[in-house]
Order: sequence, then structure tokens, then C-alpha cells
Amino acid sequence: MKNTILLLSVILGGCSLLPSKYDSSFYDHLATLSVDVDQAVPKCGTPEESAAVAEINRESKILLRYTQYPDLDLNGPMTLTDKAITQLQAAYSIGTPSKHTASSSSK
Repeated sequence: MKNTILLLSVILGGCSLLPSKYDSSFYDHLATLSVDVDQAVPKCGTPEESAAVAEINRESKILLRYTQYPDLDLNGPMTLTDKAITQLQAAYSIGTPSKHTASSSSK
């Protein structure tokens, strides 16, 4: 009977009982960050751009905090990503960057 219960638990639990490198919470936040970036692109050059960048910055901070735990090997890349987003947010705290400045710096 105990073996049947154990076997039933494994069948019903499936792979969720096995340790996994996949972290659904991390990937959920990563997907949210990606969607926030996708939604911010059409807002470039509009009054909503600053708020969109602030949203991206917030999600980046969540991911950075989450990856600080030692069992995750993602802190280095997230630190770089967060640094870039923080610099973008700092640019908006001064004022909205002009289109002229952005296009001339890419040449």
C-alpha cells in the first residue's frame, strides 16, 4: 500500500518533484521585463516615454534583487542590464532626451 501511494505521488507530481535549474519566478520577471521594453518602444519621443522607462527600471531592480541569491548564476548579466537601465532612467530624471541628440550620437 505504501508503495502504491508513493508511486501515485510520483505520477501525479511528475517532474515537479525533481530538482530543476528552471526557475519559473525568474523567467516570469524576465518575460515581464521583455514585454515592458516592447511596450515602451512605441512610446519613444512621446510624453509617456519617461513613465515607460521607469516601469522598465522597476522590473530590472526586481530581477537584480532576485539574482543576488548565491544559488543563481545570473547576477552578473542582470547587474549589467540593471546598470544600463538605471543610466537610462537617470537621463530621464534630467529631462527627456531629444531625438537630435540620440540620432547624432549613433553616427
